Order: sequence, then structure tokens, then C-alpha cells
Amino acid sequence: HTILMLAALAVRCPRALCGTLRAFSTDTVALSGLAFYARHGVLDAERTLGQKFVVDLHMHVPTSMTSQAAASDDVQDTVDYAAVFEQVRGVVQEGPTRNLIETVAHDVALGVLASQPRVVGVDVTVSKPHVALPVVLDCSSVTVRRRRDDL
Repeated sequence: HTILMLAALAVRCPRALCGTLRAFSTDTVALSGLAFYARHGVLDAERTLGQKFVVDLHMHVPTSMTSQAAASDDVQDTVDYAAVFEQVRGVVQEGPTRNLIETVAHDVALGVLASQPRVVGVDVTVSKPHVALPVVLDCSSVTVRRRRDDL
């Protein structure tokens, strides 16, 4: 049924078909809830005291890679989670202090793309659970999407 629906869609809207097929050509490897203590922020108190930051990554990889990893059941055929964690830690916890979490998320995304050749795109969310605002909220967060051609 899916093929028939895609064929019908192609007759009406060829661009939609391309977008749909592109969506099926990648899988996602996710690392969620990576927590770090760091000193990013605009306020002096944020930079002096520091606070918790949480990072979620959705790394887009070719379907052929996850299929090969599934068939071989070999860690060498997939994304190196430990290396990705170290890359993220290097940016968030050990890298330069940033005013904005937008900058942190951007730096994380480019670092993952540079260090993981199998990753063709990445969505990075950086959250600040303890926001210095006079309102009640769970957290503030920014999500950036970067692709290999952004390098």
C-alpha cells in the first residue's frame, strides 16, 4: 500500500515524493539526557556558580549503516557512543564559556559531525533546567539541526 500511495503522490507532487523517500533513507541514533555541570549563561551568577545542562542528540545515519550494524551485530559498524559523549562533554563542560545555549548547541552539532563520519545530520537540544527568570517553567531549551554540508 505504501508504494501505491507514494506512486500516487508522485503523480500529483514529485517534490513531496522526494522528501518522503529522503526521510526513509536515514535512521536515527539517539543519546538522550546527557547531563553536565557547566558555567554558560549571560548572568554573572550563572558563570560563577554554574548549573546543570542537559543535551539530547538525534544523529541521522544512512539506513545502510544501521542495516549493516544489525546484520553484523558489531559495534564497529555503528556510531561510537562513547566518542560522541566525549565530544559533547568537551564542548559543554570543558569548552569555552558561552553566553547562549544556542552557541553551545551549534558547537555540539558541528563537533559531532566533524568527529563522526557516519553521521549525515544531527539535531541537538540543549536544556537549562534552572533558568534565572521570574517565572515558573521546567526548563529553557534550544534545538538546532545541522547537516554535513553545514561544515
